[in-house]
Amino acid sequence: MAATLERKTQTAKAAAAKVLLDHKELRLPDNIKTVQDLLIHVQAAVLTGDRVLQTILLDGEKLSEKGERDAHTMLLSDYRQVEMETRKVLDLAVDGLTDAQDVVPAIAADLRESVKLLRVGDIEGGVEMLHESVQMMDWYIELVHAIEAVFHANKPWLRQKHAEHTMDGEEFMTFQSKTSLMEKFNELEQYQEAQDYTGVADLMEYDILPMVEEWGQELPGILAKMKAESAEA
Repeated sequence: MAATLERKTQTAKAAAAKVLLDHKELRLPDNIKTVQDLLIHVQAAVLTGDRVLQTILLDGEKLSEKGERDAHTMLLSDYRQVEMETRKVLDLAVDGLTDAQDVVPAIAADLRESVKLLRVGDIEGGVEMLHESVQMMDWYIELVHAIEAVFHANKPWLRQKHAEHTMDGEEFMTFQSKTSLMEKFNELEQYQEAQDYTGVADLMEYDILPMVEEWGQELPGILAKMKAESAEA
């Protein structure tokens, strides 16, 4: 009798957990018990391929990274309301590329400054500036990789660098290959290990910097096409 009463109490408590997806109430299967169950269900069975979860609120508090790791232990019945908001993948890509329009020129400027410092013998300052540039380049490469991974199937113009005509007839260039840049990074590391800072400066000025400058040239066209597709979606 006590066990039956406890189960009824738990059921009533679970039923009180209201789940909203983009401000609309979501009806869940009976087997969804934890926050992790909910996230898996929403991403696998509810969301379409062009949207991703962006914000998750549990009784008004944002789910933290630690919370995501512990989601399998977090019972939905412990919360009154779960709110989830989604965003179009295209919009997230546009945001990232918009940020990149500021980051890429900053990378180029830092590379030029690093070369200048190395040329005048300020090895410590030049290497420090180089490391900051490499961190920003890593961010951009990861952004491009993520965009390519998501849109590879339905946007073949992202797969490799080549000329393509836009809807209004203008030509633009897609993302350049990252392989050549990684090869240059390997060479850069070898020069640094050998303490050949003239070689480091030459490689940055004549090989890596032109690639970064080309990022800046290709970004406006790619971003414009992404924005156009986002508006149409």
